[in-house]
Amino acid sequence: QTLAHYLDAWVERKAQERRYATARSYRRNCRLIKAEIGDVTLDELRPGHIRRVHAGLRKNGLSPQSVKQAHAVLHAALQDAHDDDLLGRNPAAGKKLKPKVEGGPRQTYTREECRMLFAAVDGTMDHALFVIMATTGVRIGEAVALRWSDLDLGTSTLAIGGPESRP
Repeated sequence: QTLAHYLDAWVERKAQERRYATARSYRRNCRLIKAEIGDVTLDELRPGHIRRVHAGLRKNGLSPQSVKQAHAVLHAALQDAHDDDLLGRNPAAGKKLKPKVEGGPRQTYTREECRMLFAAVDGTMDHALFVIMATTGVRIGEAVALRWSDLDLGTSTLAIGGPESRP
């Protein structure tokens, strides 16, 4: 059985157990992995193939964090294959294979840049979205998932419940 065939079945099974956004991310990562080594059979998979995935994804312009996420999906899928006795061992396991992500300083907008941003979106339907994101640091998925019920005007608080989970 090829890795592509296994990943197709695996991702559909996992999609039933995961939130919408997570399932979508799994599918995207499986497509990227299959483009690199999908034709390799499960019993032929070796750590070198995993390194080939990392190199191919980096060559295609993916960020180190995106490569790390793709590796996590591949590792999980191959661990399930191992647990189901389809693999003798997980070729994606091992600290040496896990992609490194260097954390650097985050870039933030200055007050003046925020004023310019708010002026640029003033009068648009996205104005409130940009103000909330720029002033609270919430991520886009968290911001678009907000509901009026998350806002408490009495205490001036906004409850952030998590990323968008609807199709």
